[in-house]
Amino acid sequence: MMRLHPLLSLFGRLAAPFLVPAKTASAAARSRGQGRPSGRRVLRASLDGGEPGRKLGNYGTSARTPRARRATACLMAFLLGAGATVGANGQAAVGAHSAPSVAEAVEEASARFGVPKAWIEAVIAAESGGDPAAVSPRGAIGLMQLMPATWRELTAQLDLGGNAFDRRANILAGTAYLRRLYDRFGPGGFLAAYNAGPTRYQALLDGGRKLPAETLTYVAAVEARIARSGGAAASINRTRPQDWRASGLFVSRRPEMRDDRAGATMITLVESIDPDVQP
Repeated sequence: MMRLHPLLSLFGRLAAPFLVPAKTASAAARSRGQGRPSGRRVLRASLDGGEPGRKLGNYGTSARTPRARRATACLMAFLLGAGATVGANGQAAVGAHSAPSVAEAVEEASARFGVPKAWIEAVIAAESGGDPAAVSPRGAIGLMQLMPATWRELTAQLDLGGNAFDRRANILAGTAYLRRLYDRFGPGGFLAAYNAGPTRYQALLDGGRKLPAETLTYVAAVEARIARSGGAAASINRTRPQDWRASGLFVSRRPEMRDDRAGATMITLVESIDPDVQP
């Protein structure tokens, strides 16, 4: 009878003769995983896909488990929400920086063209009611209701871009136009010329057609608003910056116009109403 040796090799071989041959024992050991914990082998097999039939959900932690999927979804939602918030805030900041307010544009136009802020604000209120997208039945555009031909001329001279509805560009162009008309027609006629057009007002001066009642009503409303704001009705800075005066945009003052007219009161030729023209 064969005597059994009590010691076994740690590597699957027998230290002494045994009932099962050593080679067979090694093959059995290989089939059992070479002594590795079964969990690790199964996990690796499931990760590299080398052995079919393994289920990753039964071992370790995976992104395919319901809990992991929920956690991943929550994380992605948080990151996307944070990104959207940052993007929106960034766009709002850029928009606020690139689009000055009406007050800022009025301030700039007043300083650039020497026209009192109260005048600009009063014209904006009377022309568009403060609506930058306003378009009149006759085609006047924006806050200061510039006609397309006037806008094209002014933006070409002042390099204001192609958007007549832009608040800053429209206010700068409108204020430049006000200054041009003031220099040409003086405090008694520039508002009427702004509303009726310089050609129509010049015709009045030349003894031609009279002003429509609509223009007279407009001038009275603007003057009243200026008076309520505490602005001087016809006080204007006669010192003009060289950069925009040198461009040739503005008509030179008539020889008979004197600087001492700056203290005068705006006067509308009320007697020159054209009865055939309705407001």
